[in-house]
Amino acid sequence: MTMIPPETPNEHLHRCWREQYCSSCLTQPSCSWCPFTQACVPNAHPISLLAPAYDQQICPHWSERWEIRTQPFGCQVSSITSLSVLVAVAATLVVVGLVWTVAVIWRRAKSRLWAESWTSRWRAWKSKWDDGVGVKWVLWRGEGGDGGGERVERVGEEEPLLGSVS
Repeated sequence: MTMIPPETPNEHLHRCWREQYCSSCLTQPSCSWCPFTQACVPNAHPISLLAPAYDQQICPHWSERWEIRTQPFGCQVSSITSLSVLVAVAATLVVVGLVWTVAVIWRRAKSRLWAESWTSRWRAWKSKWDDGVGVKWVLWRGEGGDGGGERVERVGEEEPLLGSVS
């Protein structure tokens, strides 16, 4: 088996530069496509997507350096688009995590602040007035509203909407 010597930077440039189309450029190892100048350029950075951050002269024209096309995303996705999506996903996960953390803290604080005695009183009151089918409304007939009158129980729709109870 013969060993292939590593290529020089000049050989790398010529290997990439001779490619005329994005798809053929990206099939070459360590090559990237600059779309505005339609140039295939050498890109030997470990993370080819971040090459514009390391090398401002990665593309022939300075304004297209963040529009560079690299593998594995292909010819339709630029570096800036890929990074924008990654930042958006990361920010969304951070926001969801913060909301979840605030909800857990709120629930724990609420349960500590809300004494058990209040909860037990609420349950006792609810079970007193809720018969499982409907709410029983207790009405008192009498003068002055002191509760000294006759007790009348009405369930659900039997209670009159308008007028007095007679």
